[in-house]
Amino acid sequence: MVSSVSAWFVQSSVIMTSEKKASQCDTRMAEHRRGENSKFRREQEEELLLKAWENMSFALRQQTVYEDLRPPGPVQSFLSKQRQSSRRRRVLQPR
Repeated sequence: MVSSVSAWFVQSSVIMTSEKKASQCDTRMAEHRRGENSKFRREQEEELLLKAWENMSFALRQQTVYEDLRPPGPVQSFLSKQRQSSRRRRVLQPR
C-alpha cells in the first residue's frame, strides 16, 4: 500500500509539475504573442506617422508651388495688409 501511495504521489507530482511547466510555457507564449502584437502595432504606428508626415510635407510643397505660380498682384504696404486682415476679422465675427 505504501508503494502504491508513493507511486501515486510521484505520479501526481509529475503531472502537477508538467502542468505547471505547461502553464508557464503557455504564459511565456502569450507574453511572446503580446510582444509580437505590440511590436507589430508599433511598426504600424510608425508607418502611419511617416505617411502622414510625407503627406503633410507634400501638401505644403504644393501650396508653396501654387503660391509662387500665382500672378503677382499689386504690391501692398504693411499698413494696407493690416487693414485687410482687420476687415476680414470683422466679417468673420458677427456682432
